[in-house]
Amino acid sequence: MSTLAYLKSFFKDKDVASVTPTSRFCVRTVCQPIDFSKDIIIVEYGAGAGVFSHYLLDHMTPNSQLHLFETNEILFEKLQQIEDSRALFYDQSVEFVNELLPEDIIGKVDFIISGIPFFFFGCGSQIVHS
Repeated sequence: MSTLAYLKSFFKDKDVASVTPTSRFCVRTVCQPIDFSKDIIIVEYGAGAGVFSHYLLDHMTPNSQLHLFETNEILFEKLQQIEDSRALFYDQSVEFVNELLPEDIIGKVDFIISGIPFFFFGCGSQIVHS
């Protein structure tokens, strides 16, 4: 992913936490607990330009779903370049996740991956298995 897109976003948007995309090593490490052999539903908070998203889609089954939340306009435009029917895009805050996700998947999400800055939650970015 483009470091330039992250730099532009970082300087224009106080909610962007990084000046560079997440490394491949970090993505693999964070995603290690996910069993990609099953159909799964993943929600990604703060998807950025899609570093995790691409990895997840490369490993998910054809019937899995990936719901991507990103409020930064520059990063959201890059994210929407993903052409995969399993990816659904939301340019709104995750605080509205319950209203935005399809009703039939509420309570059925298998994993949440968060790239939202630590200080918004008072804790670290993480993967949550539900």
